[in-house]
Amino acid sequence: MTSKCCVKDITGQTFGRLTALYPTKERHNEKIMWRCRCIEGNEIEVATADLIKGHTQSCGCLQRELVAQRVHRHGEAIHGNETSLYIVACEQRLSG
Repeated sequence: MTSKCCVKDITGQTFGRLTALYPTKERHNEKIMWRCRCIEGNEIEVATADLIKGHTQSCGCLQRELVAQRVHRHGEAIHGNETSLYIVACEQRLSG
């Protein structure tokens, strides 16, 4: 178990979209977990190392945005707004 004297204080520091609020009493595989608030207002618990190394940068909102950008970039329909590339690709698949 890690003693309190060895806890690196990252309170108030920002990691991507997350701001470290306080260390929790929870441990995951003996790693200190921090309560963090995302810019969207959601709060999550993240291991110190995952914050510092950049493995966790948001509550999940960043991943959703990146996926939406990839889908749109490839011409997929978003909310019913099909791009011309998407329409041509669909027509080719159907006639194929």
